[in-house]
Amino acid sequence: MKRFLNIFLLALIAICCDKGNTTPDTPIPEPKPDNVTLSSGTDTAPVVPENGGTVAVSFTANTSWTATVSAGSDWCIVTPASGNAGSASITITTKENTTGDIRTATVVIKAGTASQSIAVVQKSKAPDSIAFATGTDVSPVVSAKSDTLSVSFTAST
Repeated sequence: MKRFLNIFLLALIAICCDKGNTTPDTPIPEPKPDNVTLSSGTDTAPVVPENGGTVAVSFTANTSWTATVSAGSDWCIVTPASGNAGSASITITTKENTTGDIRTATVVIKAGTASQSIAVVQKSKAPDSIAFATGTDVSPVVSAKSDTLSVSFTAST
């Protein structure tokens, strides 16, 4: 009887310890890090004319993404402002620059923790004329060589 009890206990232990899994555990894949990649040849510092323009930017993101424009840059608009994982394209549109200043804005494409930046520069409106402050001593120096005429000014106060 003792022998029967020992065999029974060994069988019970073997049954209890068996996972019923004859294949090795399948490893759980590591999650891929967030990524946003601009298409080859993308200009990350495009210059647009003073009368406005558009810039197309293509990229790939492995998670949903957003595109935003830096604060205070209401003259620069990006569409669409968001999208899903995969290949995507945004259009950056600038309004006419009626100021006499060059304008800059940063467009950030963010996918999870990854991001890419596009630094948009817009040319300024050319001045109608150049004015010197009253009392400025402007002495032109003119020289001519072959068929080229060069004019230089030296201003001093």
